[in-house]
Formats: sequence, C-alpha cells, structure tokens
Amino acid sequence: MMRTGVFQKYDYGKETNKIKYGSEEAPLYNVSKLLEFDVEKHLYIGTKDYLANLVDYPFLLENLPKDSTFSNLVNDYSHLDYVWGTDAYELIYKDIIRVLESV
Repeated sequence: MMRTGVFQKYDYGKETNKIKYGSEEAPLYNVSKLLEFDVEKHLYIGTKDYLANLVDYPFLLENLPKDSTFSNLVNDYSHLDYVWGTDAYELIYKDIIRVLESV
C-alpha cells in the first residue's frame, strides 16, 4: 500500500538511501513527465493483485491524464496471472494487441 501519498523510489531507510540515492530520503518520481507524452496509457490490475492493490490504483488514476488513460480491471487475477493465467490472452493480451494494431 502506498503509505506516503507520493510517487517515490523505494525507501530503504536513511543509511541505505544515502548509499543508493545520495540522500537520506528516497527521491520522488517526477510524474509530471508522464503528462508530456501524447500517448495512451492502458493500465491493467487484477482484483486479487497484492502488489498493485486496489487501494493505490485510484491514486495512480487520479494523477494520470484522464483523456489518455484507460483502466482495465481483471476480476480474480493476481500479479502472476498475467503470465500464468490460461485465459490471459482473452482477458488481457487480445486487448493489448488491438491497441497496438490501432497505432
């Protein structure tokens, strides 16, 4: 779950952050850069995905351009079902192929 309410790199703690990032705080991602690209964004989330959970997902959607962001909720899918799911083609990849072919 997103605890800070901001988009930032992983917080390892002050000591490791200093080594990895050169500062005690984990740096923020500049999400305004996402607004510079005139490209559609298609997001897929499974209702049972504990790594990309349904609590954080609305926060992400609120911070992306609404006119070019498309949300796709996949019922009963968890994080690896995108790879292992026997119906992944029908539920996800078919749509991705359609979007790519329309470009």
